[in-house]
Amino acid sequence: MYETRAPTHGFFAVTVAFWVYVGLAGAIALAAWTLWRDVTLALAVFALAALVLLKPFYPLFRRLSPERSGEEKR
Repeated sequence: MYETRAPTHGFFAVTVAFWVYVGLAGAIALAAWTLWRDVTLALAVFALAALVLLKPFYPLFRRLSPERSGEEKR
C-alpha cells in the first residue's frame, strides 16, 4: 500500500532530550530520597527539580522540534 510517516517523525531528538530531562529530575529526587528517606519530600524535590531544569531544557526542546509549516524558527 502507501507508506505513511511514523507518528514520531522528526521528534526523535526531542524525545531523547525529554527522557534526559526526566532522568535528571528523577536522579535528583532519588538522591533526596536516599538522603532523607521521605517519599513526600522526594516527590516535592522531583517537582522542584523539574521546574528548575525546564529553564535550560525548554530552549533545547524548541530548537530540536521540527518546524511547522508557516511558522518561523526563533
